[in-house]
Amino acid sequence: MSKTKEKRLVLGETPARILDEYCELYGVPASAAINVLIMDVLRKRLARARLSFGKNILQTSADIRQTSDNPPKSRKKKASQIPDDFSPPRSIAQDEGLNYEKALEVFIDWAKGKGEVKADWERTFRNACRGWIPERFPDLKKNNSEPELHEF
Repeated sequence: MSKTKEKRLVLGETPARILDEYCELYGVPASAAINVLIMDVLRKRLARARLSFGKNILQTSADIRQTSDNPPKSRKKKASQIPDDFSPPRSIAQDEGLNYEKALEVFIDWAKGKGEVKADWERTFRNACRGWIPERFPDLKKNNSEPELHEF
């Protein structure tokens, strides 16, 4: 091991190809994928060794993190194009005083027309209803879009 505690692994052709495909699919660097797998295997073997030998083997920092009360951080949601069945809650548009159907139509046209890729489409819709939709389409406000009743 060098002074930087770095070790090198040399993988065969098939494991390297599988690792590359995994990293591309999940959007993680190879070191992150390998570290998780190695730590999982070593942690299990270390636990078996503790049981088998009955020795007081020092806990690793990974074991300490694993047993802490803090839940593991969730992975970042992968971005995607707007789904064909996108239907956010009506309350998002209604809370901003917008006509839901028309605001949703404008939003979907915008997303598909620009080929937008987002991680959370519901939040993106909420932000659009708070910002650019009422600014660019003031006629979508409920009081402007509902027909007026005239008395004769």
